[in-house]
Amino acid sequence: MYTEIVIGLLLCFYLTTSKCKVDESIQRISKYEDLDLERQLKLLNKPAIKTIKTEFGHIVDCIDINKQLAFDNPLLKNHKLQLKPSFQDTKLNENDKITRHLKIGLGKNSCPKGSVPVRRTTKEDLIRAKLLPKHSGVLSRTMPPGYEITYDHKKEKKQETPFDRSL
Repeated sequence: MYTEIVIGLLLCFYLTTSKCKVDESIQRISKYEDLDLERQLKLLNKPAIKTIKTEFGHIVDCIDINKQLAFDNPLLKNHKLQLKPSFQDTKLNENDKITRHLKIGLGKNSCPKGSVPVRRTTKEDLIRAKLLPKHSGVLSRTMPPGYEITYDHKKEKKQETPFDRSL
C-alpha cells in the first residue's frame, strides 16, 4: 500500500516536471532564432493603413490592396489588379449580397477603400508553424492515388486511409 502511494506520487511528480520542460523549451529560443523570427515578421507584416482589433482578439491590419501578400509571389510581380469585374452579373440576388461580405470579426469597423484586411502574424504563429510535422509534405507526395494522410497530434500518429473521390 505504502509503495503504491510513493510510486503514484513519483509518477505525478515526473509527469508535472516533464511537461514543464517541454513548455520551457518551446518558450526558450536562441537569439539567432529570435532574430530570424523578427526578420520573417518584417517580411510578412506589411505597413498598415489602419489597425483593427477583432472581437476574437486578433489584430487585423488594413494594407494597401496592391501590397497584399499574394503579390509577393514572383509569378504575380507585374500583375495588374482588376478592382471591378469586366462583366455585369445580372443574377445577383439578396442572398448573394449577404454572403459576399466576409465575417472575420471586424464588427462595425472596416478597412478603407483600396485596402484589404490581413490578420497580423505573430511570433507565436511562426513558432506554432515550426512545430508542425516536418514530413507532412514529403508523405503527401509519396502516397498512391486514392489515399489521404491524417495526423493526430495528440497521439502523434500518422494514419493512411482510402477515400472516395466520387462524392
